[in-house]
Amino acid sequence: MRTCYVCKKRKKLILFAKDKKAKYGHAYRCKSCNAKVCKAWSLNNLAKKQAADRAYGKEHRPQRTIYEKNHRLEHAEQVAATLSKYNVKNAAKIKKRRHKYYEANKAHIIKAVIEWTKAHPEQAKQNNIVRTQRHRAAKAQALINDLTAAQWQEIKAAYSFRCVYCDRKMTRLTQDHIIAVSKGGNHTASNIVPACHSCNSRKGDRAPLIPVQPLLFTLAPAKPYKPK
Repeated sequence: MRTCYVCKKRKKLILFAKDKKAKYGHAYRCKSCNAKVCKAWSLNNLAKKQAADRAYGKEHRPQRTIYEKNHRLEHAEQVAATLSKYNVKNAAKIKKRRHKYYEANKAHIIKAVIEWTKAHPEQAKQNNIVRTQRHRAAKAQALINDLTAAQWQEIKAAYSFRCVYCDRKMTRLTQDHIIAVSKGGNHTASNIVPACHSCNSRKGDRAPLIPVQPLLFTLAPAKPYKPK
């Protein structure tokens, strides 16, 4: 047991932080009082606190990078949920910050995009197709709109780059919705199969031409559509 110097209450040692320099090996302030004191100091010395945080972060950058990477891997679901909640809450602020960054680095960003497109023409073409399809699904008010370019590549590979209806092997496959988006279907991996342009046009918004089994699970992560 120990008496807190601030609140004058007698508490268990577990409620005091360990401090080798202090008597009995524990701090003289309890954890709750110490948190209040530290918060008050930070508010009164904001510039000094920010400078100290920047200096500490710069000095321990490699350790922090490793720690943060391991933390994200170990708590992937929790991190994703927290990030999603933050993005929804601060959507306007994030959009404004991104716009400001783009305007400040417009020439550099455009140059980098052009160079990447020239270096990866086929991938850029596929990404453009996926973006167009997701935009169309958003306009059709699909409830779930999360198909990514990586998932589309995985779906085509799972079907050996063949049309599910005529079994022809080709590189120019289209995304066929088993349940059409106009009939309440979703633009998601479990509702999309590869089809040639001819079979996709023949099917239209009707039932599949033959019974098909969609890819229920994908290794590539989904990503909700966010219009620009």
